[in-house]
Amino acid sequence: MTVPPPPHEPSPYGQSAQPGGASPHGQPSPAGDYGQPSPAGSYGQPSAADPYGQASPAAAYGQPSPAGAYGQPAPAGQAGQPGPSQDAAWGLQDGQVGSGVPAPGQDLGADLGAALKFAGNGLLRNWVPFLVVGLIYGVIACVIIVGGVVGGIFATLPLINDVGPTDELPAEAVLIFYGISLGAGLLTAPFALLWQSGSVRAAEVILEGGRPSIGQALIGPLRVILTALLVGVITLIGTVLLVIPGLIATVLLIFAIPAAARGASPIAAIKESFTLVKNNLGTSIIMYILINAIGTVVAFFFPLVIALVPFVILFEIAMYERLNRRELPEPAKA
Repeated sequence: MTVPPPPHEPSPYGQSAQPGGASPHGQPSPAGDYGQPSPAGSYGQPSAADPYGQASPAAAYGQPSPAGAYGQPAPAGQAGQPGPSQDAAWGLQDGQVGSGVPAPGQDLGADLGAALKFAGNGLLRNWVPFLVVGLIYGVIACVIIVGGVVGGIFATLPLINDVGPTDELPAEAVLIFYGISLGAGLLTAPFALLWQSGSVRAAEVILEGGRPSIGQALIGPLRVILTALLVGVITLIGTVLLVIPGLIATVLLIFAIPAAARGASPIAAIKESFTLVKNNLGTSIIMYILINAIGTVVAFFFPLVIALVPFVILFEIAMYERLNRRELPEPAKA
């Protein structure tokens, strides 16, 4: 009779002591030897992060991979996650450009400084057309004004001769003299508009990186002339009323001509100026005060008055560009 083989000795851990950690049923234990779990990626076993049985270098020895294995979130900027912006990576705050300078329209000092620099360089590097055109219109205005004064004197001479040396001037003579002089001053308005529009056109050429000619600085587009005329009429009416409305209108319309230079119609340019001033009220008031301060200083040096008109135009256009979040180019050199 055949004697059955003796049973195997039981494992101290309650499992069969078969080599390789086999279960009593002869199946390999999924938990590894002695019922302990095998570390992911150790003993040549595939990493849990790799479904194809290949061990990931980043997941060896049970370490999570950088791509977010084991359900861990991926680092920012990887595996579809948004990363930090380039400006943040360089330590820049919102509203700054690459050099750390505030972006246009974000800082009052930076905007004023950039606009003044553009206006100064644009005028100095293109002084010939501005100076020649300024002299042309200046001479025309002087001839008209002097002619008006002389004409007023000659018109009142007969009335003055009729009175005695101790008598006061008749009111009629005074009214005639001032009427003729004022009429002569009004005759200079069209030439002032032409001068202003030509300066605007030359400033636009500088803004686009070119160098204006005398012809370009002599006269500008019709929409700019009409806009300047409309601004002048509104400001004059406000000044005649109670002065204060005229000052308010001057501030509110300070960007109308630059807007017209960019292609807006006269009405659209006025509306755009209202909106831009409303959104940048403090900057607009300081800009107005600065323009008047510069004009007061220049008035003490009469020959510099010719340069005042193009400088103010360049400054207003530059501030218009900055407040619309656009960088100013460097004016072209000769």
